[in-house]
Amino acid sequence: MNGHCPRCTKTHHVRIRRGDKIGNHDCPTCGVPLQGVASGRGRGRYLCPIDGYVVTPGQTAVQLDRPMRLIWQPGDFGRWQVTEPSQRDAQRLEHLAGRVLGTGCVVSDHYAPTGTGQRAGTDEPACAWSMPTPREIRRLGWSTSG
Repeated sequence: MNGHCPRCTKTHHVRIRRGDKIGNHDCPTCGVPLQGVASGRGRGRYLCPIDGYVVTPGQTAVQLDRPMRLIWQPGDFGRWQVTEPSQRDAQRLEHLAGRVLGTGCVVSDHYAPTGTGQRAGTDEPACAWSMPTPREIRRLGWSTSG
């Protein structure tokens, strides 16, 4: 069974005997009790704040490592020059208008900031990410993750 350490954020494989639980085992790195990887009410599933689909980190989702804002960026996508967002992208951008997604926020891998999850093989482009200004981050004063 896999256990997740909340302090060092590493996942460790632990052999669990019948009747035992993951919380009785400590992280070999820092000694903190491990948590189940798919524990909690959602069992490791999240709703993407952009498109509203159910996503699973490591399979269909990525976790943001810093505060970010979704923006539209025109450009060349395959053989097409796109100058304005499609109706679908415009709806998603309008839904997120001005929101900053915080560190740890789980989003669909179609919107991966590194560009690895961009919708390959489709005509419509993926939206781009921008870094909010430090003033915008301070103004939030609270976490927008998850």
